Amino acid sequence: MKTLDVLKRLRDHDKRRARLELVRAEKRHDQQLDRVERVNQRVVEARAETTEDAASLAIYHQFRVQMELLGRRERSFLDETGRVVNERRGEVATAVREAEVVALVIEAREEEAALQERRDEEKVLDQLALSAWLRKVA
Repeated sequence: MKTLDVLKRLRDHDKRRARLELVRAEKRHDQQLDRVERVNQRVVEARAETTEDAASLAIYHQFRVQMELLGRRERSFLDETGRVVNERRGEVATAVREAEVVALVIEAREEEAALQERRDEEKVLDQLALSAWLRKVA
């Protein structure tokens, strides 16, 4: 039983660790999403500030190209953080399942031990009843 108790504590610890990792990954994903939105917002603001003269449009176009490259890189990072979040969710699900399996094994063992204890107690009571009956008959 002690081995199962230690295993249960380890599984519970793994479950807590996996949940913490998931929270951290979701936070990084949200931060990356904010970065992508800021890049997009900078492009919108720059377009609003651009006048229709050629020099201003050329500067905006150069800025737009730079922001497009930055946006692609940030979206790539966003995709990566999204993938990490999904992996962490899988790890949490696995850790929860493993913890539940150990808990079920412990519960089954406890039920089995209780049943065996009841059977042993019934045997003792049957022996007492038999010896009392034999004394009456004899």
